[in-house]
Amino acid sequence: LATLDDEALDQYLKQFPPHSFTAKTITDPDGVRHELESVRSRGYALTRDELVLGASAVAVPILDLMGKTIAAMGASAPSVRMDASQAELTRTTLSRYADAITKAWFEKS
Repeated sequence: LATLDDEALDQYLKQFPPHSFTAKTITDPDGVRHELESVRSRGYALTRDELVLGASAVAVPILDLMGKTIAAMGASAPSVRMDASQAELTRTTLSRYADAITKAWFEKS
């Protein structure tokens, strides 16, 4: 969703309005937009107890050579094990593998 332009995101949110999974789920469309802007700015996504209480996750994009997102990869863990330092370690590891995937896919072309 973070790669959609404003018009496509508006269309998506109209077709699939956010609904709550836990008390921490972002359900307000403006809140979703704000979170997606944060994801774009950081370059990766974080979630903590938003889909399932007690579960956290980190996701990074896989980019083509032009910097366009073509896929994503992520990892999840119990929230008690995914503190800020573990989330950062997970992010850096995922980013390293995402870069390797980009190189493997496109350097042969």
